[in-house]
This record gives sequence, C-alpha cells and structure tokens, in this order.
Amino acid sequence: MTKREVLNSEITRSLLSGRTNNAIDDFLNYYKSSKRSQSSYRSGVNKLLLDDLAKEAHEITFADYMKVMPQNKNQRTPQDTYKEMFIKFLFVFDYLEDPRGFSSIWIKEDIIKGFTDRTELKKRNIVTKNVSDSLTVPELTAIQKVLDKDFTKLELQKMDFCWYMLFQEGCIVEELKEIKSENLVNGVIITNTGDEYIIPSRFYPMFEKLNERESGYTGFYTVNTLIAELGEMAKLERRLTPMIIKKTRNSSMVKCCNCGETYWNTINNWVAVNSRLVCVSCAEEIKKKLNFDHHIINIPNQEFTSISKEHEINLSSVLYSYNELKKRIKSKPIDYLKLHELQIAIGKLGEAFVYEKECEKLKGTKYEGKIDNKKAIDPKNGYDILSFDINGKPIYIEVKATAGIEDRFYLSNHEYQTAEKMKENNMNYAIYFVKEVMSDNPQLIKIHDIIDNEEYNFEEMNWKVTRI
Repeated sequence: MTKREVLNSEITRSLLSGRTNNAIDDFLNYYKSSKRSQSSYRSGVNKLLLDDLAKEAHEITFADYMKVMPQNKNQRTPQDTYKEMFIKFLFVFDYLEDPRGFSSIWIKEDIIKGFTDRTELKKRNIVTKNVSDSLTVPELTAIQKVLDKDFTKLELQKMDFCWYMLFQEGCIVEELKEIKSENLVNGVIITNTGDEYIIPSRFYPMFEKLNERESGYTGFYTVNTLIAELGEMAKLERRLTPMIIKKTRNSSMVKCCNCGETYWNTINNWVAVNSRLVCVSCAEEIKKKLNFDHHIINIPNQEFTSISKEHEINLSSVLYSYNELKKRIKSKPIDYLKLHELQIAIGKLGEAFVYEKECEKLKGTKYEGKIDNKKAIDPKNGYDILSFDINGKPIYIEVKATAGIEDRFYLSNHEYQTAEKMKENNMNYAIYFVKEVMSDNPQLIKIHDIIDNEEYNFEEMNWKVTRI
C-alpha cells in the first residue's frame, strides 16, 4: 500500500467555499461504495484546489488543466488521474464558469455515460448483493486446473491475470479496469486508487504483448467478460463473477488464534500444535519457547470429513484452550431457558482445564504428545481423556465439572459400568472433578477407584418415565 497524505476534512472544507464543497460532495458521491476510492479521490481534489491552483472549483479553466496535467500519459501519477476525473466531472455537469477549450479534447456525452454507468453499477451491486455464494472446493479445483495450463493466447493470459488480481491480491474491479499495460514499471503496478501491487514475472510477457499493440485497448476493462469465460472453461454450472471471487477470497482466509494475522486456508500455512491450528510462523516461535518439537504436527494433504454446526459444542474442549473457552462462555448472557446447554458448556470447560493440567504434568516427557482429549466426542467410550502417569501407564479420565463449590456430580450408568469393567481389568480409571470451574482458581480433585471409594456415596436418581 503506498503512503498517501491524509488531510483533515474539516480543515480543508473550511478553506473552500460552500459552492466548491458542494461540487466535491457531488463528485465523491459517485465513489461512496468504496471508502478507499473516495479517500484517494478526495486527496487528489484537495491537492488540485489547495496546492496546485489555489482556486475554487468553478474558477478552473482549460489553461489550468493544461498547466497541472502532464500531457504524456505515461508520466501521470494516480493523483493526476483523480484530478482529471474531478475536472471532467466539473465540465460535463456544468460547474465551470468558463468551460471553453475542454470540448476540443473531451466529448461530453461519452464522459457523462461513464459516470452514469458507475451509478448503475452501484444499483446492480445493491440488488445482487448476497445472491451468489462463494465457490465450492470442487469449483475452485476446476478453475485451478484451467489456470494451470501454459497459456499462449493473449486473451487467456489476461484471464489468468484478472483471476490473480481479484483472488490472490484482493484488487477491486474498478481498480483492475483502470490498469493499462504501461502501468507495469519495474515489476510493480500502482493503481488509480494508489494501491501498489508486485506482479509475478510470469505475467511480464503478457504486458509486453499489450505494449506492442499499435492500436486497440491495452487494459483490462473487459474483466467481467474474461472472468465469465474462465467459469465457462472450468464448466461451472453458474456464471462466474468478480463478486463471487471476492466472497470466495473472504471465506478462504483464516485468522491465527495466536497472532491474529490472516492467511490462506491452505495446508502450507498451518500447523497443528497441541491439537490446535496455528500459522507456520507462530508454530516456529512456540517450538522455540516451549520445546514443543514432538507436539508440532504438519497437516497431511488429505480429505477431511466436514463437521456440522450441531457438533460444535461437543468439540469445544478439543478446539479451544481452557481460557479461550471460559471467555466464550462468560461473554454470552445466560438464558435460563437454555440452562441444559450451559451445563454442557461447563462440562466441556472442565475437559479443557483437565487436558491442560495433564499436558503440564507430562511436559518434557515422551507421553505429552500422546494425550488424547478427543475421546469425549464419542460418549460410547465412557471416559473423556486418555492420559498417562509419569511411567507411561494409561489413565482413563472421566471429567466432571461444576461452577459451584458443592461436592456433588452425576455419573451415568454407562460411565459407572465403564469404571467397573476397567477395575476388573486392572485399568486405571479416574474421575477428575473440577469445582468452581468458572473462577480464576478452579479446584481439581482426582478420584481413583470410584467404585470402592468410601468417601463418596452413590444415590440412584435416573428413572425412565413413559406415559401409558
């Protein structure tokens, strides 16, 4: 992103007349759909009126335009583009007191049509917003297969470039439409909004071909058509549009829970650390700080079974740390009509707490990376976490949690039977009871041999009731 001077709007407005401010407001109204574009155009207008000419908008003449505007288009900067568009606006909508001279270089009807087309485009975007979903993985794969080909035809190369700018770089359509072949200088393009893009060398031959054209258009104004043709080549069942690409780009970006930075959701950017996804950069830092070498796992390139939203609460202790999960629960107001759901969330909070305590206990041993907290996902297991003692003997942990201080928890019949069977087979089954789990200092009570433990009394409370 290039550095642009940002002037305080209240100060600049006070330096100009109401007549000029109204003209500026009307002009910027055409760019109100993009804050970035509007800011860039306002900066150009301010520089034109306050620095270059020191005039009111209606006082600009053709001589002023010739004075401030480089006649060699290759020498023009993005700021020059903003200034010219403003003067064009003043000319075609009769804001100028002396419009003589401009008719020799511009045709009013053509320029008016350009501004009208922009307005109509905004209306269409408002109507069609949220209509098209982002691309699915099979659709993305089909498009990538097309783009992986070595294009020799110029139009196909332009198609590839448009996809790259929209999907990889996040360039907006209006920016892309204004790019010309001469804008590529030393491998860099600066768009009409002032944004700077480093262009991969594979596109250089395409720009050279465009520059060699003696006549004809050398830009990418037909981006919508090029993108639609790409969708047809990929045999998509719907028309491919820049809006769909934008939505796909947004949905394909993932924020790292450790550093907060956003990266593509491709496997080369992510690593599993302690059963949680972090970006590659953070994984290296964690590896150095915590000696987690044995607990950092590269993600294999394979198909994953999608998880429905209904199972999110069951996965909470796997996906989130104890502190993260506690914040999520505390941030939500308690709806007592959903008390059962809250109780389940507290149970998952207890599982996250116990899992982290077991990791601390076994830190630095070869057993740390073997702790498995995914057992809780399947209630058929009869326990929540598979851990180990310092000698490597398995501990089958059933986690119970409460937000209060009472010494009471509930054990299902299946959990009781699991405890019995494991005792008969000399397996270490334990209850880890977490009290005050929502506090800053939860209490963890480890109960071994719950079947014959005299400190606890069993009271049968579950009954199956059926109307006859």
